[in-house]
Amino acid sequence: MEHKNQTENEVLLRWSAPVRHTHERSKTWYMVAGTVAAVLLVYSVITLAWSFTLVLLVAIGVYVYVHKETPSDKEIAISADGVMYEGSLTPYAQCDGFWFVKTPNYTELHIERKKGNRGEISIHTGSLSPEEIRIVLSPFLPELSDRHERLLDTICRVCKL
Repeated sequence: MEHKNQTENEVLLRWSAPVRHTHERSKTWYMVAGTVAAVLLVYSVITLAWSFTLVLLVAIGVYVYVHKETPSDKEIAISADGVMYEGSLTPYAQCDGFWFVKTPNYTELHIERKKGNRGEISIHTGSLSPEEIRIVLSPFLPELSDRHERLLDTICRVCKL
């Protein structure tokens, strides 16, 4: 009979949640967004700013492509070994810390990886409270309480992009 090393491989916390929030958009939002896009496109054509026209068309295309489907849930697991996200284990030695972004509709957990690693992990906390996650992560990583939501992320959230 095999015995697993419970202290190293035991999952301390596991949940699934979307990586981004799905915004409810009204007809008014679509009318305003369409009008702004059309005005910018007309302006770029009138001023012969072809590179701006191309950037606008690509941005509109990417936006439609990314938002045509509801974001799928991703699984995250926290163990004594590190953070398992999308099937890949990131040991704590490769992380600088964690912090939370709290908005009126949801809370996100951000785990900052050290430079040279694949960017930060960002996922909704789902039904878990930030305090539950904080209790499990604190023995392994420092909480970076000086971190805040990035300006671009705030603009995207407020504009429901």
